[in-house]
Amino acid sequence: MSMYTDLIDNLEILKLDNIKNILPRYLDEMKDKNISFTEMLYDLTREEIKYQTERAAKVNIKVSAFPFEKTLDDFDFSYKPNIDRAELYDLETLRFMEKKYIFLLTFTFNLIPVTIVITKKYIIICLKLNKGGPDSSVTIFFRM
Repeated sequence: MSMYTDLIDNLEILKLDNIKNILPRYLDEMKDKNISFTEMLYDLTREEIKYQTERAAKVNIKVSAFPFEKTLDDFDFSYKPNIDRAELYDLETLRFMEKKYIFLLTFTFNLIPVTIVITKKYIIICLKLNKGGPDSSVTIFFRM
């Protein structure tokens, strides 16, 4: 076996699937464009991190059993024309977290009041399940 096939086997063992798939293209670019080994390795690892992050997000969405997946791009701004589109897209960047702002979001989902608080260290989700009773709310904390 050649060193290249051993490399491909190693990438499979390490579960670096995306690097394994894009490596031939990068090797050709390295040869054709005279790219340094360090630059190629940096690009490969950056692409692998992006791939694994996207894959993990998809798995988390699937495991959460949401009835459907929607993004901010799917939002119907004509339904609520008074919503500032630029402000929503700015919130999507999470820039407010770098400035240590606290973000509070309240809404109703299937007649259940929901409050989400996002800080630099935590995401807190509060659900009010029904009216009255000491055990009528649920609070979930996630550490960032």
